[in-house]
Amino acid sequence: MKALFKEKIAQGQEIRICALGGGPGSELLGVVRFIESLKLPQPAYLDFTLVDKIKEWDESWHALKHGIDLQLQKEYGSNRSKWPAVISRSFLPLNVASATDFKDFATRFNGIDLFIFCYLVSELKEYVPNFEETLQLLVSRAAPGALLLFIDRDQKHIRETNDKLIKDNPLLALVDMKQERGSLDGDVRDLGEWYINIPTLPRQKYLSYFILARKV
Repeated sequence: MKALFKEKIAQGQEIRICALGGGPGSELLGVVRFIESLKLPQPAYLDFTLVDKIKEWDESWHALKHGIDLQLQKEYGSNRSKWPAVISRSFLPLNVASATDFKDFATRFNGIDLFIFCYLVSELKEYVPNFEETLQLLVSRAAPGALLLFIDRDQKHIRETNDKLIKDNPLLALVDMKQERGSLDGDVRDLGEWYINIPTLPRQKYLSYFILARKV
């Protein structure tokens, strides 16, 4: 994934990211932190799309992006060319458990560089077969080389389900399952009141795993 980001950033190209079932869009925090860690001389231009059937998440998504912009301005100044990331955002109120919701988006997803599925299988539970139909549709329309990042609870049946989703599609696992344990460092309140519509704050402690795959 570092190679993708470094290549796109060096060429001044947008990095197109889509988080599916992403709720308030917390994935953006991780992406920006990751880009900061690369310490590259020019900014990454992110075109970040959040997909979730709950349309009210767009309010928190807007506030989150605004909060990150304010924090970047505080740390790096008002000149965005000095920022590690310059973000544009969009929101699609689609149900990831309904492939029908995605059928009319013939080109919307074929330019995505990175799809993120964060705690999706563990949340969908009995709707996993429906999500599999959506995933098959997205993979069929994605460009070769598109990356898919699966992050979820470190539980046996969830690991097996995500592993099957990868094996049943034309995907190649680039990074074997890796376990991560830790707690959130930093105060989410530094980003402003972006969590106003969130009944509980994002996980402060976690025991999770991830798999990175690529369309072949």
